[in-house]
Amino acid sequence: MNRPALFVSDLDGTLLQADGTLSRFSHEELCAFHREGIPFTVASGRAFSSIRRALGKATVGLPMISSDGAMISEFGSPKPLFLFEMDRRELMRLRHELTSRGFWPVLDIWDGSENFLISDGPNTSAMEWYHHHKQAEEFYRWRFEAFAALPDTWSAISLTLLDTPQRLLGLRGLIEERFGRVFRTDYAIMNELEGGAALWIQHRLARKENALVELSRLLNLGPSPVVVFGDELNDLGMFGREWHAVAVENARPELKAKAREVIGHHSEDPVPRHVRRMLKLEGGHHD
Repeated sequence: MNRPALFVSDLDGTLLQADGTLSRFSHEELCAFHREGIPFTVASGRAFSSIRRALGKATVGLPMISSDGAMISEFGSPKPLFLFEMDRRELMRLRHELTSRGFWPVLDIWDGSENFLISDGPNTSAMEWYHHHKQAEEFYRWRFEAFAALPDTWSAISLTLLDTPQRLLGLRGLIEERFGRVFRTDYAIMNELEGGAALWIQHRLARKENALVELSRLLNLGPSPVVVFGDELNDLGMFGREWHAVAVENARPELKAKAREVIGHHSEDPVPRHVRRMLKLEGGHHD
């Protein structure tokens, strides 16, 4: 295999520890990758501000993929280099559909100068939890704005809904039936929110593999190999492409079946170790 032009890692369950943070070893290695010019970046379902919080002071030198593929941006700024923007007309139709059923979404916005979340719904206990949870993020902004008054120049990245699993699963089917041609949905149980779950709604092409195609174009990578690391179903699209796919030991069986290699458990820092191994430079940054 030729020297990879790019290494791209998922975060949760792949690069990060179980508590959602970098180990000291991985932190040191990411800093070393940046110093040494090793082409390493991340692709995560997390929003930009959440990625920054997870990585801490470990700088990523290349643009990173956030919001499950909706956005590409530099590490130092949430300004999008590329964005799968939600269609405004369909977004307002969807929002009317949601509120008529008693759902009040949070909208992730880029207004041309900053990234922030807005809501004009009631202040529920779930929303209070979400607001408190997000406050720890460096680039977090929250505004109370009327959706109907949003300027046309603002770009919508995603909608987030917090509610019970039963209500959200029923709603998910309705959204996919009525809006599936323009939007996609992702669902997860939120263990931190007792009895709660989350539903995310985005542009239908907002997927990691599509964003990685755009990132490769932005970086003018050409035919050189791209190595991707992952563990969950939202990484599966990257594993089905021409890239060199590497699954961690704790990955879903579907990913392991498509992976060219399976490495250690995410708790053992397998991603930076494998990058070093592939470059035959493992441990070379230590003095």
